[in-house]
Parts: sequence; C-alpha cells; structure tokens
Amino acid sequence: MADLGTLGGFESRGNAVNAAGQVGGSSFTAHGFQHAFLYTGTRLERPLDRSRCWLDVTNPSVGANWTLFEVNGLTDNGLITGAGIYNDGPAA
Repeated sequence: MADLGTLGGFESRGNAVNAAGQVGGSSFTAHGFQHAFLYTGTRLERPLDRSRCWLDVTNPSVGANWTLFEVNGLTDNGLITGAGIYNDGPAA
C-alpha cells in the first residue's frame, strides 16, 4: 500500500496497476481540473508521457487529438488506455 499523493487537489484515484507496480488513475489539481496520471513509485507523473498511450502508439494522428483525464487500463508493457476529451471537447 502506498500513498499516491495528488496533483494539488483534494483526491487521486488509482484505477489500474501492472506487474512493475506502476499505477494509473486520475487526480485533481488545486483548481479542480481532473488529469490522468501514472505513478511510477516515486511521484505522480503529469502530463503523461504520450509515448505510453496505446492510441498514440497504434494511431498517432488520432491519439494526438485526445486529452486524457483518467487512466483505466495499464499493460505490463506500460501502455495505457483511458478516458478523455477529443479535440478539447465541444465549442462553448
């Protein structure tokens, strides 16, 4: 069991763990924004290294249009899947 910390907000949540002990999930900032994170044993990593995102590996032109706010799956090879917003969401 380890305290994952936060990205400055009120909570973080681990949703996936792999054999290497990496944890993926989501955390809130002090300003209330939710961001995806990857915990590697020493600190929360944000922004995520996009080279670890499954969609960026398999289809980089589409993956570049996504902003992840939650990691839902994490392979033993370190690839992540998650939830996010495509092209920063609908125009306001």
